[in-house]
Amino acid sequence: MLSVRRTRVLNALVDEHVLTTLPVSSSVLAERYLPGVSAATIRNELLGLETAGLAFAPHTSAGRIPTNQGYRYFVNHLLLRPLSLMETNSVTEAEPLGEASSGQLVPLTGLARVRQVLETLSESTGLLALFWDREASVGLVVRGLSRLMTQPEFRDASKLVPLMTMIEEQDSLVRMLETGLEAADLSILIGLESSGILVGYSLMARRTIGQTAIIGLLGPTRMEYRRALAALDSVARLNLGFMRV
Repeated sequence: MLSVRRTRVLNALVDEHVLTTLPVSSSVLAERYLPGVSAATIRNELLGLETAGLAFAPHTSAGRIPTNQGYRYFVNHLLLRPLSLMETNSVTEAEPLGEASSGQLVPLTGLARVRQVLETLSESTGLLALFWDREASVGLVVRGLSRLMTQPEFRDASKLVPLMTMIEEQDSLVRMLETGLEAADLSILIGLESSGILVGYSLMARRTIGQTAIIGLLGPTRMEYRRALAALDSVARLNLGFMRV
């Protein structure tokens, strides 16, 4: 386990890198996230994170960015089981997407309803939204590929080819959606656990409450995990059960 201060530095590093996509310097963290902590002290903590494999410097004398292991620590200890960070002010909140707050959702049924929900989910997160239900006959439903393409990681459209191949084949993506959901209602695969052709992606999936359907969000490893989880939780409460045939 990291010390409280090092945990705060990792938390701030993730938040700033997600926001800017750039390597983050100790001076930026001191100014924007950790008032009262010197840049020199933060620099030492960043070195500790690097030694632990949770951050790395992509260029000599550059700032740091989180590794996949760093995102995993963030998800496990700050997102799913939050530690006390005392004075940290880098936590960002996301508005829920429940029925009451989604004014743009008009009553629809069947596949049209699912597509509409996925569009709203994708629009609020900038990620690829997915729906899967083994008891339905519609197959894997996907929305938001054009939004995903606006992420800086995918300015080179060729980087999306492996994902588009998986969407077309469906089976591999469905297996990823179902991974971990047999024993839990939520699964988060970071960098798709650093193997396969989608190592630059993360996948968050949740089983809908009281139903067999799965709602998922897929995007770059540098995603807003807090916003994505809040949006996914809200959508998982919606009644999509009529999709069964």
